[in-house]
Amino acid sequence: MIEQREQLEENKKMHIIDDLMALGVFKVNDQQLYQVSIEELVEEYQKHCQ
Repeated sequence: MIEQREQLEENKKMHIIDDLMALGVFKVNDQQLYQVSIEELVEEYQKHCQ
């Protein structure tokens, strides 16, 4: 159950990263997208989609 939840979270994170890259965003706070928490990724995505 925990592994499945972790996999779902990882898939969500990868999807958001793909969307950000499509928008031309490759770093957040001088960190690679893969190094940033999912919460920061969502926040950055929302900034670019307004």
